[in-house]
Amino acid sequence: MTPPCGRLVPQTPVQAASREELKKRLAVALRRHRLLRQIALKLVEEVRKNATIDWQLKESVQAKLRVMVKRILRRYKYPPDDPATGEYTESVTKVLSQAELLADFWTQAG
Repeated sequence: MTPPCGRLVPQTPVQAASREELKKRLAVALRRHRLLRQIALKLVEEVRKNATIDWQLKESVQAKLRVMVKRILRRYKYPPDDPATGEYTESVTKVLSQAELLADFWTQAG
C-alpha cells in the first residue's frame, strides 16, 4: 500500500503471507480461465467443422460429436462429471445443446 507521500508502508508477516496467497490464487484462477477458454475454442471449432446438415436429427452424427467432445475434454484434462466412472455425460450434453442453439447462426454465417 502506498501512502500519499510515496513511501512504502512496511507489511507484517501476516499481511505479506496473505498477499502471497492471494497472488497464488489469482494465478491459478487465471490459468484455469485460460484453459477453459482454450477448451471452449477447440470445442466450437471441432463441432462446427463436424456438424453436417440436419446433424441434430442424425443419431450417427450426434454419436460422432459426443465422442469428439469427450476426447477434447480428456485431452485438456477437464474433470469428469462423475469421477468414479470418468464419464462426461452432463458436459457433453451441455456442449451439444449449446451447439444446437448456435447451429442456425452457423449455417447463416456460412
